[in-house]
Amino acid sequence: MRKVNITHTFKRSMTLSSRKSNARISLPVAITRMWIIGGSFAISCLYGYNMLQLHLYKTHETITTAKVDSNDLNAKEEWIPLNPWEPPPDYLFTKDETGSNRNCTGFSSHYSTTNTTAQERYEDSGTIVISCHEILYRAPLDTFQNAGDLVIGVLSTANGTGPERRNVIRETWGYEFPGLVFLVAGPWDSIEKEYTFYKDMIWIDEDEIYQGETSVLTYKTVSFFTIAHKLSPRAENGGFVHAIKTDDDSYVNIEAIKELLRDEVQSHRLHYWGHCPKYQVAPLRDPKLKWAISYQLYPEPMFPLYCQGAGFGLSRKLLECAVDTNHVSNFRYNPFEDVSIGIVVERCGYTPTMVTGVKVFRADTKEERDRVNMNGKATDQKWQPIATMKGKIIQHRVETREDMINHHSSLGLTTHRVKKMA
Repeated sequence: MRKVNITHTFKRSMTLSSRKSNARISLPVAITRMWIIGGSFAISCLYGYNMLQLHLYKTHETITTAKVDSNDLNAKEEWIPLNPWEPPPDYLFTKDETGSNRNCTGFSSHYSTTNTTAQERYEDSGTIVISCHEILYRAPLDTFQNAGDLVIGVLSTANGTGPERRNVIRETWGYEFPGLVFLVAGPWDSIEKEYTFYKDMIWIDEDEIYQGETSVLTYKTVSFFTIAHKLSPRAENGGFVHAIKTDDDSYVNIEAIKELLRDEVQSHRLHYWGHCPKYQVAPLRDPKLKWAISYQLYPEPMFPLYCQGAGFGLSRKLLECAVDTNHVSNFRYNPFEDVSIGIVVERCGYTPTMVTGVKVFRADTKEERDRVNMNGKATDQKWQPIATMKGKIIQHRVETREDMINHHSSLGLTTHRVKKMA
């Protein structure tokens, strides 16, 4: 673009106007010429600026399209929010994108001096890695060696209501079932006696935190599936074919599950099953809500398809992918255990299957759902339905000893006395 020196042009015009020659130019003419030249310069600058803006816009549009079309992980990794609840730019993710293909970064562990000593001293101790986090565990080897074709892991707290709930399960639906294990965390001293006496517990050296973005639930659930897969014989050698995770406030109809899995067609089809909605769920972003998650931890707009945590099953074939190819070690941590399993399952290329008979709620009314969302308990209400397992495989929110026994009795089964610790 041609450069115009306005000062030089003005001086030249004034000089011409002062020359005593036949070509003398008057002052008004000189000023007019100066304005014409200056106007041309301004127009040129404006045109150049507009062209630059257009070029920048098209460049940004190209980059934006490339990020979405190519699923550019580098761009997503480089984005850092100013605060945990700041949403990412609209162009960074597609509308139904999940975080399943994102890997964890860094490495961490949670060892106490006492628990590290326990790892070194006992044959049933070991370590696994979940989401780049090393976890020390203890698990009864004989239980997994002799579990049979089905194992059931029950999430439970070391203290509080945990011991009583474990005992009533041992007396009812878990009585003499060889594949039953309870999953606990917290201080080793608080469960050492029970662990040694019953030999039906997996302990992990993690703090028992159940709310917020540092929840232990994911570590407990994924640890169960990982440890069970590692310690059990292969399916062709008599090891389990299916593994189920549930909670200690759930009644599990073991005979109904065995019947479901006894069908050879069903058994080969059910790799990930439970109460599994067929639509994706968007994360809650209001920090005041119970199950909210920040953009910093999970920036993607949607969760993968997943089965709700009251009770779901995974096949051994799926676990071979999840554990043996390190998906459980590498997936990015999520505080919601059911979502985390959905992430691992999606990484392995499987989809969930809805199975009738897995009941997440008791009455399944708006009133009950609202109470649960506000941390209320189903047993707080007198409208709680009569205990029955008719047509059910798993019933969640069975919160008292009496209620568990009543569900057991509805199947015509007897409650058994089990040997108690001294």
